[in-house]
Amino acid sequence: GPTGCGKNHARTSAKKILQACGLDARLGGEELASGQAIISRVALSPSVLFQLDEFGLLMSAIQNPNAGSHLVTILSNLMKLFSSAADTYIGTEYADQEKRPRVEIECPCVNVYGTTTPETFYKSLGSSHVVSGYLNRLLVVETSINRPKRQKPVYSDVPSSIVKWAATASSAGDETAGNLVGISPSSPIVVPMSHGAEELFDSLDSEIDSLMDRDRGSGLDALHNRAWEHSAKIALIMALSRDLNRPVINVEDAEWGITFVKWSLSRMIHEVRMRVSDSPFQAKVKECLLALVKSGSRGLTERDMGRVSAWARLVPRERESILDALKIAGQAAKVEIKTKGRPRIAWVATK
Repeated sequence: GPTGCGKNHARTSAKKILQACGLDARLGGEELASGQAIISRVALSPSVLFQLDEFGLLMSAIQNPNAGSHLVTILSNLMKLFSSAADTYIGTEYADQEKRPRVEIECPCVNVYGTTTPETFYKSLGSSHVVSGYLNRLLVVETSINRPKRQKPVYSDVPSSIVKWAATASSAGDETAGNLVGISPSSPIVVPMSHGAEELFDSLDSEIDSLMDRDRGSGLDALHNRAWEHSAKIALIMALSRDLNRPVINVEDAEWGITFVKWSLSRMIHEVRMRVSDSPFQAKVKECLLALVKSGSRGLTERDMGRVSAWARLVPRERESILDALKIAGQAAKVEIKTKGRPRIAWVATK
């Protein structure tokens, strides 16, 4: 979301809740120095939450061709840990096993809450990140609220029901089924689905196959690949938040998880189409197209373009090249708009 829209509020709340529950160890650092630093933290606390501000700037630093290996491994290690959530992560082998023993982590549950502005985030992406499988591990939530109405601060304690739930979920030595400590790949806790929930997830599976076939060759097919997994994880979280002793994923859980993920995914695919580029020229074309889309049916005249930042930064030759590219691609057209006075000659987005 844009600067000042309140992205920090959730981060503050999560920190406050975990501290009230005595689970400070689940809070990871608010800055990542290297990929190995992530492994060291997860080895101490396999279930951990990293809350990162300016996430887009971190992504840009990682994508820089001159980035050091310590930065590059941040993404690769996060991807590996994501894929090992129901398995055992086996780390890097080093020559000196005494000083640097191999790290093994059972069922790592690594969560990243990253906040950034849309411009910074999407500028850090290229088509290779869509195809590589890194982007489909993220759930992107975007707000159009520029600045929420200021509220009077009200201090309130974390609800006792949340503290009690957290204690039950994380208490060592508890013999009840609600104890989530000590889960391993060899002894998992299996949470069943109701018949109605299974039908919804079967339907989602078929829908994902159709969407991947539709987008095959565009690179966007990779974004659909983890929709089922994301939806199931959210449904699982909802089931566990309701009942730790005999959790069951019901129809409401399934509907909520599936609807949320489909909404997030459709927004991300739209933004990737509109913003992600592989060259400076393509980036300018997409930025200018976005300005035309925002101008709506009124469009932009040659004079208007001098007032819109996306166009104002261009020299005349660049502007002409971009308009030609948009016209050839069928994404923009020069039209005559009737007015009470002289007709308005403007460029408008065709969609």
